[in-house]
Amino acid sequence: MSEQIDNEELEKFKEMMRQHNLLREARKRVDFADFVKEAGNMEGYEALAESAKNVIPIIETAMEDGEIPVGASKMGGYPDLPPSIPYPVMEEFTEEKKEWVEVRPGVRKCQPTGFITYPKSAMQLLGQFNLAEVAPFDKDNLLPKTGMLYFFWSGELPYFAKEVTPVKVIYWDGDMSELRRTVPDEPYYEKYFTQALPSKKFTFEYCKNEYDVNEIEEELGEQYDYYSDYNVYGAKLFGYPEGVNIDCPRGDMINLFQSSYSEGCISGIYWYISKQDLANRNFDSVVFVEDLD
Repeated sequence: MSEQIDNEELEKFKEMMRQHNLLREARKRVDFADFVKEAGNMEGYEALAESAKNVIPIIETAMEDGEIPVGASKMGGYPDLPPSIPYPVMEEFTEEKKEWVEVRPGVRKCQPTGFITYPKSAMQLLGQFNLAEVAPFDKDNLLPKTGMLYFFWSGELPYFAKEVTPVKVIYWDGDMSELRRTVPDEPYYEKYFTQALPSKKFTFEYCKNEYDVNEIEEELGEQYDYYSDYNVYGAKLFGYPEGVNIDCPRGDMINLFQSSYSEGCISGIYWYISKQDLANRNFDSVVFVEDLD
């Protein structure tokens, strides 16, 4: 009898969690301000308008690279480039090696032990966006309506590769029929990669607003605790970056792209750009930010 009761309680708990997860999934598509308004909190609803930012969630679907059409939005695999754009590479650079060595009994210290040179290496495709696919969801009209926007990363952090450029963002607006899936001539950065990242197709089904709720916790009252259910985590364009140890964009800086890439001590990768540079299509000025554990 006791075992039967335990099983019944377990099934009730499973059903409760299933309903909870369904509710959270549904909330992802709902604007938090609508939830606050429906709760009758007009003071909180009006306060939210001051920090509203459009966010375009990216739905990622794991697929074989060959199954993703050329010119579609995606990450991983090989990029779709026109002949005029060479495959992005990180140039050769030399890094000082350091190891923990015992300098005296019971005392260890990180000391230089020599140098290692990494050859020129192909960058990984963190994202390519067919901007015609994104345009219907860009309600603030921040991005070009046509062309391709590419985000490449070598795998190295700018802090550790100061003499070279380990990231690259490219905007191209040309004849889409010129695009070809392009295999790099150089190997990937051997320190971290031996092959291309797994490919995922990007799609965009809706957009919404995100808010800086920490500045208006008092006005939101009990609704403040629900914001995490309405926020967008993982890959997205614009909105507020989600992470633990990151410098959030300040002033006129925008969270252009948040990647879902997570590996080792890296739990998030972001690209920030100023409103003026974005308006001028100056993507050379994009700032690379990482969330390190």
